[in-house]
Amino acid sequence: MDSSEDEGSGATGTLPPPLPLPRNAVPNESESEPAKKVVRVPMARKGFGSKGQKISILTNHFKVNVGSVDGHFFHYSVRNCLLRSASLFFLIGK
Repeated sequence: MDSSEDEGSGATGTLPPPLPLPRNAVPNESESEPAKKVVRVPMARKGFGSKGQKISILTNHFKVNVGSVDGHFFHYSVRNCLLRSASLFFLIGK
């Protein structure tokens, strides 16, 4: 395989130069209208959370004040998992 080819695509690594423009070429002038700003509003929701089953969620969080933006920040994500009530009581020490 040639070193100038991308693996599997058959394309070379460089493109050919663009065609030269004729000396008498004049760019097209077009009239453009300024873009209209679309006003967006949040979707109306009746009763904010009035449907579905209420559940209790145990969370582990704390407030953080950021004094320096040059420091190191660590982030972790926890996936949703189903805990049986016995396991939950074991985890929180009740």
